[in-house]
Amino acid sequence: MEQSSRAHIYSLTFILLLVFSMCSCASASKQSVAGACPNNLGSAIKNFCVVTPNVLWRGAKPDKDDAAWLIQHGVRTIVNLELILDDKRAFGDATVEDANYYEVRYFRIHDWEPLRILAPSVVDDHVAHFLAIVSQQPKPV
Repeated sequence: MEQSSRAHIYSLTFILLLVFSMCSCASASKQSVAGACPNNLGSAIKNFCVVTPNVLWRGAKPDKDDAAWLIQHGVRTIVNLELILDDKRAFGDATVEDANYYEVRYFRIHDWEPLRILAPSVVDDHVAHFLAIVSQQPKPV
């Protein structure tokens, strides 16, 4: 393959990555619109939603009050998908009214790959890891 053809393909790939990243940001912002989630349990956590009852919930990075709310509502497993931000401390700092023993399992998957098209195996590994956690750990996740 000619050098100029390769440069053209790389340029096109970069442009497509840029367009896809812009599209995913736009679609993610739609989910944070009030009423976008039919079942948010009245949570104050940004972008919170019950995806599958008693199995899978989603939401933005919780502070200690949000972590306490999650614990009081029975969350059993946390999966953090942030590259840099870690919310584990919020769960350690959470004050829970119920004095009963509780355990929340915490997992972190650094889910960010700028070149997803060029490195799909990394994304595949992240998805497989997430699915293993959801299938094997206490729910809701």
